[in-house]
Amino acid sequence: MTDRQIYAWIFLSVSDFQQPASLEDVIAVADFINHAIPMPKELQISFGWLQAQKLVRKEREKYLLTEVGLALRKSVAHRSIQKIWEVMTTKFLQLPEIEFQPENITEAEVTSAYKKYRIAITKSKRKCQNLKK
Repeated sequence: MTDRQIYAWIFLSVSDFQQPASLEDVIAVADFINHAIPMPKELQISFGWLQAQKLVRKEREKYLLTEVGLALRKSVAHRSIQKIWEVMTTKFLQLPEIEFQPENITEAEVTSAYKKYRIAITKSKRKCQNLKK
């Protein structure tokens, strides 16, 4: 993937309902979109770039879209997630190159968030299996 595709992937993984998203939430949505878990470096660089572009902001230990980010997300909301990702990547290619610092997210934080996500998925699967019985 290109940098802009990764930025778009992470951008789309942040809640667009003005609810701050934890790292666990971002990982869950990223997995839904791309059937993959973002690597720590992808999260660090993406969040650094997205914050420098004023599309995402950090509130405590959670992330949410800014007004600009929310408007951008809403402008493509009527499409499939794969089409939205493609359009968002194109829009991100049109943004200027800017200097930014990667977000300070440690590998341990990503690992912890991933474990929480896996536990939640396992619980959901069990619940679904019990409903089938």
